[in-house]
Amino acid sequence: MAALPMVQRGIATAGLAVDAYIHLKQALPLLPGASSTISEGTVFRIEAAAIITALLVVFWRHRSDDAFT
Repeated sequence: MAALPMVQRGIATAGLAVDAYIHLKQALPLLPGASSTISEGTVFRIEAAAIITALLVVFWRHRSDDAFT
C-alpha cells in the first residue's frame, strides 16, 4: 500500500501536465486585443503558470505519513 500515494501523485501530475499543455497550446493563436486590458491569451498563460505551479507542488510535496502507509 506504500506505493498507492506515489501512483496517485503520478496520475495527478500527469493530468495537470496535460491541462497545462492544452492551456499553453490554446494561448498561442490568441493575440492581444486592442480594446481589452488583459487578452484571452494572457489569461490562458496565467492559468498555465498556475497549473504548472500546482503540478510542481503535487509532484515534490511529500507528507511524512506517505512513507508509513
